[in-house]
Amino acid sequence: MVKNYIRETAKSSYTEDDVQNAIEKIRTREWTYEKASSIINIPTGTLAPRISRKSNRQVGRPTALKRTEEKRLVDLIITLQDYGELSTSEDVLKVKKEYSIRAAVREFSIPYTTLNSHVNNQIFYDRVGRPTKFSEEEEGYLEQAALLLQNWGVPLTIDEFINLSKQDASSLNKMHLFPSGTPTYDWLYSFLNRHHNLIFKKSYPLEKKRAALTCEQVNNWFQLLNKILQENNLSNNPAQIFNCDESGLSDSISYSKVIVHRHTPNAYRIQGGTGGKSYISAMFCDSAAGVLLPPFVIYKSKRMLDEWCIGGPADAGYDCSKK
Repeated sequence: MVKNYIRETAKSSYTEDDVQNAIEKIRTREWTYEKASSIINIPTGTLAPRISRKSNRQVGRPTALKRTEEKRLVDLIITLQDYGELSTSEDVLKVKKEYSIRAAVREFSIPYTTLNSHVNNQIFYDRVGRPTKFSEEEEGYLEQAALLLQNWGVPLTIDEFINLSKQDASSLNKMHLFPSGTPTYDWLYSFLNRHHNLIFKKSYPLEKKRAALTCEQVNNWFQLLNKILQENNLSNNPAQIFNCDESGLSDSISYSKVIVHRHTPNAYRIQGGTGGKSYISAMFCDSAAGVLLPPFVIYKSKRMLDEWCIGGPADAGYDCSKK
């Protein structure tokens, strides 16, 4: 017949701090064994050996591993989790069972020196993987230089940024870190992966005169236009208001990719000239009433060829200019 056992006394519940406190008071003769056992609920059989033998063992059964070994195991598990190799409790149990750096190397294909450095706290950098050629501060200066040049209207192309990095590495005596003697395209792509504010973007040419235009100049132009319309009573006569504009067409316009800020809507690159050897100007004129006059085309040439006047709009005018 099964008998249901009912415990008559409460189960002892105490911590290591309680034991140390009781031992200290017994040694100073403030408490007796019986008083300490009744107040803190610690068995006298636990207190007596700790005092007579001056034992400092922890409360409870001894652990399978020493504290240093357990700390080493915890560091190893954390390192493997940082590498993304441990994702489930089964993986953690596997490491606990094997408990060997070399076993972890065979299992997860992580270099032994890497694991050993992490476990023994010999890490001098925070990121996983190889250290970068430039320090974080030095790469920050390169990023600021690229953004500053973009604000000046001359964003750096890929080759220009690599040349700038090469000059920086030379001034810092770090050219030996690049096996080819110069920063490579692979290094540049890794650099952009670390600096998310920078991206590649297709650039569009912009003449210096247009780039130097300010908001004040635009406002002054509209004020002058309004004054002329009022003085000549043209506000209600749109058929007498004409606007003429010229557009230049080049045979060689470069649309190279440049390094700009991620939130840049359009990447403009200021250029001094037309951007090509051949240049064609087309002039258009229309009125505020919607009347469009025939266009006028000017070629950059000493002589006018008949082939250039074929297939154009009706009544269009053609001419050439040396400049």
